[in-house]
Amino acid sequence: MTPASDVETLPSPEVLYHRRSSEVWSDSYHDQKKGDRESSEGLLSETHSIAPSKMRFFFKNLLGISVSILILLNALQLILILTTSSRSLKKCLASPGYNHTDIPELSLERSQTRRIARTSPFTSRNATDGNEAWHNILPGHGVVALPESYIKKNNIPESTATHLYDGDTEPKHIYFIESYHVLHCLRMLRSLYHSLDYGLPKEPCLPPLDHPYHCFDRIRQFIMCNPDYTLVPNIAGHDKSDWTQPNKNCLDWDALRDWAEK
Repeated sequence: MTPASDVETLPSPEVLYHRRSSEVWSDSYHDQKKGDRESSEGLLSETHSIAPSKMRFFFKNLLGISVSILILLNALQLILILTTSSRSLKKCLASPGYNHTDIPELSLERSQTRRIARTSPFTSRNATDGNEAWHNILPGHGVVALPESYIKKNNIPESTATHLYDGDTEPKHIYFIESYHVLHCLRMLRSLYHSLDYGLPKEPCLPPLDHPYHCFDRIRQFIMCNPDYTLVPNIAGHDKSDWTQPNKNCLDWDALRDWAEK
């Protein structure tokens, strides 16, 4: 049996009922529940937001790494191009087909000083003066015949060989000197232009009209193989005879001419 004093202290059913309802529970209880619910929802939302954040971080790093690799590859490619171009330029300057130092009479040293003027006998429109200047610069059109023993001794590539005269015991190999070949092209183009300038018929000794296109490209190749880095001042007019460039150090043209005329 429950003592009467204890029965009197029990809460009434109405009070128990009301405590089961939301109106009776304290605000701190509801705040705690609300906080738990918000925390749970927050965890859920945080769980959903982790993946996009990590993906953005991943793609940002991937983009940075890709850009760094591309920059590195471009730098390596530039170094390779410059190295290859430098080697090709040195080889090209040395020779169009073989090493000129194999020819004992010639040197690659720029030992000759030339005065580069805006005008010269080669710029004359006078047919007599201009033609004479261009004609005298080409001895034998730059064609040389070298004995077979000479080319073997100096490691020169073989060319078309022939006996130049009866009783010639050693075949001669025929070569065109590149510089003279380019001058031959320039002289031919000049003759064509001269005929057009004066309304003259084409000279019968000139090759067919498709040959100049070969010459244009040959001159282009020669210039690109032998680039000149000289900075030329921009001075109006091409007929200022008092204007000259500073003297330039050049390969010895006279030595080449003497060798070609032997």
